[in-house]
Amino acid sequence: MDTSVSAPWTVKAHTVGMDNSAFSMEREGQQRAMLDLSGIGVRIDSVFNQKTRVRAQLKDVRAVQRDGVALTAMKGVAVLDSTETSLQGDISGQQTAGSACRQRRKRMSVT
Repeated sequence: MDTSVSAPWTVKAHTVGMDNSAFSMEREGQQRAMLDLSGIGVRIDSVFNQKTRVRAQLKDVRAVQRDGVALTAMKGVAVLDSTETSLQGDISGQQTAGSACRQRRKRMSVT
């Protein structure tokens, strides 16, 4: 039996991207999806993943919710590990209700 301990695996990527994807999440017993996104686009630079630790530079994140709320631009730093989940950066979006359109830009920090 091999009892040696190996080093944790490490993944590094310079750029990761995805365009025009969709995601839907439903809660059991509900007829409508809780979250229904389309037009998802993501650009990530400098991804580092080792064991349970992930760090990535978000360069551009976009998506549209079914009700018309659109995330038009997001950039920042995402950090996930066994003790912390955080996202810090800038976010821009707009909401279309009927013919009205509201735009917002906000600096965010989520931990």
